[in-house]
Amino acid sequence: MGKVFKRNAGFTLIEVVTVVVVLSIVSVFTFSFLINSVKTYQMAKYSQALHGEAAYILERITRELRDSQSASWGASTLALTLSHATLQDSSSTSITYALSGSQLNRISTSGSRVMGKNIASFSGICASNCCTVALTTNAIPSQGIPAQSYGTRVCLKNQATLYKGYYEDFIIQ
Repeated sequence: MGKVFKRNAGFTLIEVVTVVVVLSIVSVFTFSFLINSVKTYQMAKYSQALHGEAAYILERITRELRDSQSASWGASTLALTLSHATLQDSSSTSITYALSGSQLNRISTSGSRVMGKNIASFSGICASNCCTVALTTNAIPSQGIPAQSYGTRVCLKNQATLYKGYYEDFIIQ
């Protein structure tokens, strides 16, 4: 009789190498997906923060412009005079919004306050009792975030020639 070979349970070298190669390929795709997901999350987080800051700035300026007696623009500066008292300011308070570097500051008799950071430009124009306000946020290249522009148009509701009641809308003819 011939020799009987007993088959040992186990894997051959080719099977082990094949499994390692397949798992490596799957791992590369999995980790690249996870890395891209984290980068997308971070970009969305920074974009949301910049957008929220710009929306807050425009909302605050819009409210104060709407309640102002007068408004005028300078170089990256908006000056206005409030008609009604607020919790922070009394009536007839002069308020100035000024861009200093990349910070937009709100300056009044009650003090100075940083309204927003990462602002690239702040501009506007007032004509026919209405003001257009525009601001642009800084780009953040490391996060893949481009500069974003925001703007709004506001009509002053408390000018003596047009004011007929508390916050009444008016039509310019």
